[in-house]
Amino acid sequence: MRRVAMYLDVNYEWLCTGVGEKEKAPTNDGERVISDAELKFALWGDCDEISDEDLADVRRYAAFVRERKKDNKK
Repeated sequence: MRRVAMYLDVNYEWLCTGVGEKEKAPTNDGERVISDAELKFALWGDCDEISDEDLADVRRYAAFVRERKKDNKK
């Protein structure tokens, strides 16, 4: 469950209970970094057939959504 909270970039307590602020998961160095292996596991589980190209598509789409949200706030 903690991995899911990290992947979704939310506080573990908020994910489990819905109580508290929806804040980013803490990290030791202040920047949240998820490895390719963690991202693949979070999205596809134990499937080993996911290519690096598929993962790159997911990262590009996530970047697109993030930018769109920033643009909508302006």
